[in-house]
Amino acid sequence: YLLPYTQYLNTLAFSLYSATFVLTIATMQTGHIKFQLNQLCWTIVVLCLTVGQMKYIMHNIFNGLFWFTFPFLLVVVNDIM
Repeated sequence: YLLPYTQYLNTLAFSLYSATFVLTIATMQTGHIKFQLNQLCWTIVVLCLTVGQMKYIMHNIFNGLFWFTFPFLLVVVNDIM
């Protein structure tokens, strides 16, 4: 029942991203801008590294799914028998 709403997914994602960015900038305090920008930059770097690594790990697992599951199944069968 959500299929008709998929056409608005990109607009919704962009709107939420824009609103989050505006709220982040709007809530910065005058005396602490340097500290807050430093924390924001480190948070973005850590998120990019974490999400990027997990994306490529999942990509590699799906590309080599046989070589991921075959040794696992060999161990399971060996433990059962």
